[in-house]
Amino acid sequence: MNKFRKRPVGDYIQKADWHKLYALTQNWKSELLFYIDKHRFFRRLIDTNFGELTQSENLDAVRELEIDLLETDRRVRDLLRKTNKHLEQLALMVEEPKRKDSRIFRIEHEHLENEIARFENNFRTLRKDVFALAEYMMERQEMLQLDLKLNQSISV
Repeated sequence: MNKFRKRPVGDYIQKADWHKLYALTQNWKSELLFYIDKHRFFRRLIDTNFGELTQSENLDAVRELEIDLLETDRRVRDLLRKTNKHLEQLALMVEEPKRKDSRIFRIEHEHLENEIARFENNFRTLRKDVFALAEYMMERQEMLQLDLKLNQSISV
């Protein structure tokens, strides 16, 4: 959960200058864009490799992953929208550092960081689930191919 917390512990957010907070937020944006790419990869992986499922338990697992992927896509895009808006506000803070709302803005910054950290944890779980299902499907394919070869050698 701490990957996005690339700041020192304590009151860093309350004391850091606006330029540093801007750079930190730019990093969040970059990471979120990378998560969108990872999400696209997971979608392709599922679409291309799990189309032939016939067992209901596997269909249920894929259906669950599909729902999780849809929710994850919605969430990452929402976080990206919030991060872009936050960057715009940070740019204003850089131009006018003594604004009255700076304390509130710093609290919002910390809240956004926490939201992104929670998203990252959820994404890690999703990634683990996608790869576990992919591994299962690959093993299943190998077993089917071995079974087919065995049946062919028996019938010869």
